[in-house]
Amino acid sequence: DLKPGNILMSATDEPIIADFGFSSFSPQGRKMSGGGGTTEYLSPEKVAVSEDLPSQLGCRLTCDGTLQGDLYRGPPSDVHACGVLFSKWYTNSNPFIWYKGKDEEKTIEDRIYNNDARYFLPNEPGSPGELMRAMLARDPKKRWTVSTPIYQSALAVGACYRV
Repeated sequence: DLKPGNILMSATDEPIIADFGFSSFSPQGRKMSGGGGTTEYLSPEKVAVSEDLPSQLGCRLTCDGTLQGDLYRGPPSDVHACGVLFSKWYTNSNPFIWYKGKDEEKTIEDRIYNNDARYFLPNEPGSPGELMRAMLARDPKKRWTVSTPIYQSALAVGACYRV
């Protein structure tokens, strides 16, 4: 459950990810089925699993634009949460929350599932907007991995050190 409240700073200012609530571990390559997490940081595939949607995310993007599968992989879901964190740190807004304090949880989940986001950054190669959109891609297979930004965006390296 990646969110600001679960990121601690060490004595040497290194970020430490912690979760004092529910957490789960999945061996590399295995998929997960558990829901949980903080709504505004959920990935589309995690929303699908937690809502038991008929066209769930995590396996493949179909021709009609829906994502199907009953399980999800942890790392791409975590990258999506990092994309929301990056957006909040860089623009002071969550792309899926439009009316702070007024959006209902279900509305936020629908926006996440449908990738109905409001971006406040241009989408230019090497820009923060490119990084954010790549981390928030609806299809987990098209979402950048943890190592991708280091190789594809010099800006990403700087952003990682600002965390």
